Amino acid sequence: MRNNWWGTTSAVDIENKIFHNVDNSSRPTALFQPFLTAAPNRPPVLDDATFSVSEAAPNGTLVATLMGCEFDAGQTISYQIIGGNTGGAFGLNASTGALTVANAAAIDYDTLTQFNLLVRVTDNGSPQRTDDATITVNVLDVPEPEIRVVGSGVEIVDGDASPQLADGTNFGQAPAGSAGVVRVFTVHNDGTAALILSNLQLPSGFSVIDGLAGSIAPGQSDNLSVRMIATVPGVKSGQISFTTNDGNESPFNFSIVGTVTSAAPGTDSFSSRSPISGLLATAVANTSSATKEFNEPNHAGNSGGKSVWWTWTAPANGTVRIDTIGSDFDTLLGVYTGSSVSGLSQVAANDDSVGTASRVSFAVQAGATYQIAVDGKSGAGGNAVLNLAMVGTVEFVGTGGNDTFELNLGTRTAAVNGMSYAMSSDVTGVLFAGLSGSDQLSVIGSAGAESVLLSPGAFVLSSSGVGVTGSAVSIETIIFTGNGGADVASLYDSAGGDSLVATPTQTVLSGPGFRNTVNGVSQVIALANGGGTDRAYLYGSAGTDSFVGRSTGSSFVGSTFQFDIRRFESVLAIGNGGADRATLFDTAGDNKVVARPTGVALFKDDVDLGTLGFSEVTVVGSTGNDLAVFFDSSGDDTFYARPDSATRSGSGFYNRVTNFDFVIARSVNGNDTARLYGSSADDAFVGRLGAAVMSGAGFVYQAEGFDTVIGAGEGGNDMARFYGSSGSDTFTATPTTAQMTGPGYDLRAMDFARMFGFARPG
Repeated sequence: MRNNWWGTTSAVDIENKIFHNVDNSSRPTALFQPFLTAAPNRPPVLDDATFSVSEAAPNGTLVATLMGCEFDAGQTISYQIIGGNTGGAFGLNASTGALTVANAAAIDYDTLTQFNLLVRVTDNGSPQRTDDATITVNVLDVPEPEIRVVGSGVEIVDGDASPQLADGTNFGQAPAGSAGVVRVFTVHNDGTAALILSNLQLPSGFSVIDGLAGSIAPGQSDNLSVRMIATVPGVKSGQISFTTNDGNESPFNFSIVGTVTSAAPGTDSFSSRSPISGLLATAVANTSSATKEFNEPNHAGNSGGKSVWWTWTAPANGTVRIDTIGSDFDTLLGVYTGSSVSGLSQVAANDDSVGTASRVSFAVQAGATYQIAVDGKSGAGGNAVLNLAMVGTVEFVGTGGNDTFELNLGTRTAAVNGMSYAMSSDVTGVLFAGLSGSDQLSVIGSAGAESVLLSPGAFVLSSSGVGVTGSAVSIETIIFTGNGGADVASLYDSAGGDSLVATPTQTVLSGPGFRNTVNGVSQVIALANGGGTDRAYLYGSAGTDSFVGRSTGSSFVGSTFQFDIRRFESVLAIGNGGADRATLFDTAGDNKVVARPTGVALFKDDVDLGTLGFSEVTVVGSTGNDLAVFFDSSGDDTFYARPDSATRSGSGFYNRVTNFDFVIARSVNGNDTARLYGSSADDAFVGRLGAAVMSGAGFVYQAEGFDTVIGAGEGGNDMARFYGSSGSDTFTATPTTAQMTGPGYDLRAMDFARMFGFARPG
């Protein structure tokens, strides 16, 4: 037989060669298969190929689908790995050619970077014919976290069961009734991927002051502050434990121990100092037999010798006045901060301000603890009287029923159950205390900028435009209303499952036993740290808004509002008609995205992020085997897919994912078109009625139910295969393109090195 191909004549011998390269200087090289009946029982063909797999891929991960060729009608082929499968790392489906991970433990970049699998394809002819090919699988190095825990500059190893003073795991001793002992442990991430932390657990007798972040970036660290609770005497011990994504150190745990000793009677020793509380307080003690401790400072510059101690925590910001008026001896007065008698920092001190009595005044911060010493001048002793009063602070206490408290910063008025009180210019602090019942506090801001904090049952006004600060405790319902200033509100959740609903004008955080509301505040910060499954629903404005979602924190910003949401398990942002845009970031590991014209959802373990009504949404992948599924609208949509990104767009929506391994686009309505682009390496395109797949190293893109699908090669030894339907189909090919059409579908391939069309009976 002779073949005349664009003016070039060459012999075609189908007895010895089924495929022929045809070439012309003005035409690209193509692969040509003559439409003649070949000699019977020709051997099957399987080409060498190269693929890649992540070292973190779990069992069952699809690496590639091998595609051998069988040219004898009625014969089938089977696949078998006959060599190079170290550790049984891979499995090969004999019928479909699907190459999958069979033993994930055998795939480790640090041990073996490449597998060279010898694969045999065998037909069922008589006799059986075979062909062998080398399938190279490159192992991709995956960034991994590496945890390191340090206490007091000393590394603490995972599983440490011997608490030491040197690294802080031995908390030492603290007397009952004291503030206890605090230790700080620093968690470092020395790896190359985010370190994910969760499920922090402490033994009984210890509490968390500052917990760990949910994620620590490579090269960064976070502190865990733990207090030994000094209430009941005895030895406290157990393990600190938390879950990590460091494969060989999860959970990370280490032992801690501490001892709470019985408090000594009286107030003679610093370690057994007596507590006082409130805005006004008076305390007495006899110092005749008191002593001075080793390393105790000289109070007011005098050696003294008979000191007694008290401790007081400021209930609000403001100024406090402390004196010893009423004492029957010449006193010395000293006020300090610090937790040990040898490590005190002086705040104020006095001798003989009022006769032989002492007096000091100084500014205090809400929540700060102060240590107060009264001594006798030059060793004097007797009956000591200590008087304490907050200057310019008023307190309103509930009746025990269902009380209503109000504070209007603009008018400088306060009210309890309808009874109003005017605050003079001397008032700088306001306290509200509910007792029992369903109490409510309403606070109206001034025209200036206010900063408020709302937590279950509590309220803190840390700054205001009129110089007044305040706080509230044991109040079930709290409402703060801004009055035009650049206000900032921080909302904290409870230990249960809570719900946040935020609009540009109002935000409500509610849960078991509390409901906190802020109105007219330009910036709202919501923090979920207390446990439970917390959900946030964020509503945008009618203008153009922007949403950025992460598992550790999300922000939703418009022209008049800003929401910062941290550590909620579920966050849903809802557009309100503008040209809204959203970007969602996945976490390390396997994530799933479901994208519809009306909304996009990102799922990972117990955390999910979502949008509704956004005109443009982008989801950014990181590590892991991520899957995205796109759904169409009722109109005509377009799906574009490349190895690093995929886009589904139509009237009023634009959804996009980047760096996803597996992407599926489904079409049901309209006249939809899909364009699948390969990489610069060797890729495979398979098209049939109802589905088309483009796959290569690290990506698989699938289009289902599309009217038109176009596959485009981008270099490499790419191969395209078309499979006809059971109806009447047409297959046409040129050196650069191929097309198969039939009832309800149109499949095309461009710039592929090899293109095949397979007909089905029909």
